[in-house]
Amino acid sequence: MTDAVIVKCDPVELSALGSVAVLVPGHKGAAPQLDDRVYVWTSETAGGIGLAMCGVVAGVVSQGPRHHLLLHIACGTPTKPLTVDDLHPFRDDLGDAPLARLARKLIYHAHNKVAALSPEEVTFLNGHFSEHAP
Repeated sequence: MTDAVIVKCDPVELSALGSVAVLVPGHKGAAPQLDDRVYVWTSETAGGIGLAMCGVVAGVVSQGPRHHLLLHIACGTPTKPLTVDDLHPFRDDLGDAPLARLARKLIYHAHNKVAALSPEEVTFLNGHFSEHAP
């Protein structure tokens, strides 16, 4: 299984080729690699919907803590929404449940970022899509 990351960013539009380009800092040393599974969370305060799409990292250029990422999107809008309202009850939970981990990564710290995901978080996020990223 490849590694997996989640990108939190302002709302983005897919290119005609089904790709998205973002520039984000790494959260806690996250270093995305080619072919990593990727989930995209669009910031609701900037007009996004929360969990928005998934795919794979198709290109990476890292400059210190910042990463220029090209993402190939394989799964569009989730069949089961996941929003900041779903995460808020878990934001102060220090447990290892996927919702608690995601809440800490997505609610606190920098607004836009890329963060590494655990296998449990990947399983949880996959449950929100009818098709899973490769």
